[in-house]
Amino acid sequence: FYYKALEGMQASLGTEHLDTLSITAALARLLQQRGESGEPEKLLEAEPFYRLVMQGCERQLGRAHIQTACAIFDLAEFQEVRGRDAGDGFEVALEEANELYARELQIYEELYGADHEQTVECRRNLARFRKAYIDLDSEEE
Repeated sequence: FYYKALEGMQASLGTEHLDTLSITAALARLLQQRGESGEPEKLLEAEPFYRLVMQGCERQLGRAHIQTACAIFDLAEFQEVRGRDAGDGFEVALEEANELYARELQIYEELYGADHEQTVECRRNLARFRKAYIDLDSEEE
């Protein structure tokens, strides 16, 4: 269903129209869920869709827009799952997730300020991620 809807939206509106990006994001999430539920090949299929959404939001809305921040979060979360669950190449996925979570925080700080509840939540999420993955690497060295 999502593939057909996406093809139709791309044909009529273009790949970077916001409605098309919304369908693309839904397809990426569906593929990720299927990948986490026993179809690992679907997990890898999700990545290009997440990247397309993030890049499209950056071009259509700008780098400092809430919808762009959401797309960055989605890709960061995906890379965290991929890094946690994958064998080879997991370090690269976790490094990218760290960079993306930090970028998301920067956007929230620019848009809302350091003390806004969404900024605080974003900062907590980055701290959680770093405690779980980055700090462990430092301790092992």
